[in-house]
Amino acid sequence: MTITREFLSASTDGDYINVTESGTPGDLIHTATNTGGEKDEVWLWGTNNTDITASVVIEWGGTDDVLDVNKVGIPPAQGRQLLIAGETLAGGLNVRAYSDHTSATVSGVNIGGHANRVS
Repeated sequence: MTITREFLSASTDGDYINVTESGTPGDLIHTATNTGGEKDEVWLWGTNNTDITASVVIEWGGTDDVLDVNKVGIPPAQGRQLLIAGETLAGGLNVRAYSDHTSATVSGVNIGGHANRVS
């Protein structure tokens, strides 16, 4: 088994991704590997640089409200908050995020992290 740490596919050189969408489908965060025998262990952290709690929806592999959606609250000005702790995804599926926070379009909510690619 080989494990390599990868940037999130929608990130430039490991930078945080600004969440600007306010509904589904959300902003692309990561596209999992689509190579047979490989899978991505995804770790996500969120920041909220505003003065009120932001509600963030992580769409995990799809956009179905029951099966694919993880709703989390990110408190204001508290630094990085763990959103997804090493969940596994493969098959070229997407991880997306959106926020109902009114300031999402002015860079209030950001998501960063990495994927451990396992082969």
